[in-house]
Amino acid sequence: VTAVAVAPDGKTFATSSSDRTVNLWDAATFKHLVRLRGHVGEVWSVAISPDGRTVVSGSADGTTKLWSADTRHNDPVLEGYIGVMGFIGAGGQLVAGKSDGVGVWTLASGARVNFPIPTTPPIVPGTQPFSVKPDEPLGALGRSDGTVELWQLTTGAKVTAWPAHGNGVGAVAFSSDGQRLATGTTKGEVKIWDYATRRELARLGPVDHPLLCLAFSADGKTLAASGQSSRVWLWDLATGRELLQLTGHGSLVASVAFSPDGKLLATSSTGNHARLWELPSGKLRATLKGHVQGVIAVAFSPDGKTLATGGMDRKVKLWNVATHQELATFPLGGLFPTLGISPDGRTLAVGSLLEARIQILHAPSFEEIQAISQSAPDAE
Repeated sequence: VTAVAVAPDGKTFATSSSDRTVNLWDAATFKHLVRLRGHVGEVWSVAISPDGRTVVSGSADGTTKLWSADTRHNDPVLEGYIGVMGFIGAGGQLVAGKSDGVGVWTLASGARVNFPIPTTPPIVPGTQPFSVKPDEPLGALGRSDGTVELWQLTTGAKVTAWPAHGNGVGAVAFSSDGQRLATGTTKGEVKIWDYATRRELARLGPVDHPLLCLAFSADGKTLAASGQSSRVWLWDLATGRELLQLTGHGSLVASVAFSPDGKLLATSSTGNHARLWELPSGKLRATLKGHVQGVIAVAFSPDGKTLATGGMDRKVKLWNVATHQELATFPLGGLFPTLGISPDGRTLAVGSLLEARIQILHAPSFEEIQAISQSAPDAE
């Protein structure tokens, strides 16, 4: 043991060790609570934030990591739901999906409303073809027969449905202003729809792989797509012209996300890392290494300063976008994680497609992370 830190309430304490771990203990019984792994060098220092929610550790590997101190004890958990679909409004309500319905969870009160959704026709296996409209409580859902449905998330009523494609829809995404909807198929075709009229505005591709993820840039001018391929495609939506194909991942790209200012694209790969690309050049800015199994999900904070990644190693990590440094690790992810950060930046939702569980925690701001990091004793 190299260092000890006691929580402000005196109920728990943390120890750091030369075996590269941080451990949390019950101060009354000395029962072991959590072992935190992630450093690749000896851990020389440890501290606990004033609110007791975060542990910070410094290591001989040159990194400082933040960990959730109460993830396995106090943070809310929504059982039975597999996917983080999005947030309604400023983030006070979380929309979560499961195999036969949708749940809307009011975070402040814990109240939950469940809406059943027919399971036929089914969705394409292994896909998450749903998106929440950012400016009103509506959700879009793609089906294996090519149909796209719109659902009212306050009443559970189906608003409309239309035959969007001739084959299965594997990905859908609303634009940030809610005026357009993108749909992508198992045959690699993308269509852009006017939400109000359901009129087809553009047709992109097809690419030669099934599509799994679509994302609009914040200004709505660019669309990014990934699928069962190591490539990522970007299109100019004004002209329909392909702008870039990003190549460099050696394995399937599972998720893509634009930074709020549109200057970066984050991509995640089953090859254990995420990448940041400069736009519009397509130049690789950084490769983010820290997960020990495939990275399935990425999400930017609303201020664009922090990137969240979710891995098959059951870890969620936060990264400094400017310096590419790993800031925090939360040992709370599940297999095949889904991620969502609320529009106000206060809530991080982490779902697991296999374990049917969504966990909710306070998403520390960039400034909070800096303050906690600076409070930790220096590793010597």
